[in-house]
Amino acid sequence: MQELIGELEKKYKPQPTDLRKHLRKPSNIVVDFSIDDFPFTKFIQDISASGAFIETALPFSTDKELSMTFTLPGHENAVQITGKIVRSDPKGIGVQFDELLTEV
Repeated sequence: MQELIGELEKKYKPQPTDLRKHLRKPSNIVVDFSIDDFPFTKFIQDISASGAFIETALPFSTDKELSMTFTLPGHENAVQITGKIVRSDPKGIGVQFDELLTEV
């Protein structure tokens, strides 16, 4: 009986839906970025210390390096950071920063 209960608990145990280490914050931040020396201006839809989701209908390949510049709400100085595209879908791209942001 204990074995059956253990199997059922394992099978029906709720799984975490978001395994990210850093909390994402919804945003609407203008971002200037370049990929392969081509410039783009789009909007960051959510951001965390380790990455961001940029809204774009353009198809970008994963593993592409990019550099970006944006200003966080409530800050005067622009953030200049590099990163890599880790996800791409019809709504936009997920970017992992090369360094953690200290403030988000």
